[in-house]
This record gives sequence, structure tokens and C-alpha cells, in this order.
Amino acid sequence: MGKIKNQFNAELKLLPFTLIKFIGGALSIIGFMGASFFLLNDKIQSPSLLLLFSFFVAAIAGVVIFIISSKMLTKRLDENPDLALNAKNKTSTSIIAWLIFFIIILMIISGIAIMNIGL
Repeated sequence: MGKIKNQFNAELKLLPFTLIKFIGGALSIIGFMGASFFLLNDKIQSPSLLLLFSFFVAAIAGVVIFIISSKMLTKRLDENPDLALNAKNKTSTSIIAWLIFFIIILMIISGIAIMNIGL
């Protein structure tokens, strides 16, 4: 029981950085998707430059937030070896992260395809 509690406490200490990293990634996805929607949609005759600029700024800000929080998370892991995962857990969490990433990309691509078909 003590091992589970220690693992929970270790993950809880990393949670703020993980959430900030998630928010940065979501912001970049929203920004790039919004900009691509307005650039690729034929139904919009003249998209507002201010709107396009705001989507691009959101996307760039999301990428910057994601990178900074990732570096802070790595720094926190380096400072506290108790928080670090062993090699097997790192591989499994990396695989899970990539799987989630590809599922989100497939959802975005299918959403764009459905928008273009007009369903």
C-alpha cells in the first residue's frame, strides 16, 4: 500500500506541469485548426485578417507553453529522483502519449474531411 501511495504523491507533484502542458497543446491545436479552417474553407469569401492573426498567435503561444512546461517537467524530474519513472513505465507512458496523439490527429483529419464533404 505504501508503494501505491508514494507513486500517487509523486504523480500529484507533477500534475500542475502536466496540466499546463496539456493546455498548451490544446491551445496550439485550436489555433492551427481555426486558422486552417478559415484558410481552407471555400464558403468564407474574405476571412478577417485579425481573426486569422489571433488564431496563429494562439497556436504559437500554445506551442511555447507546451515546450516551456515540458522543460519544467523534465527539470522537476531531474531534481527529484523519487518522481522519475523507471524505464519500463517511461516506455509505456510514451507509447500511450503517442497513441493518444495519433487518435487526436485522426479525429482532426476526419473532421476536416467531413466538413469538406458537407455531411
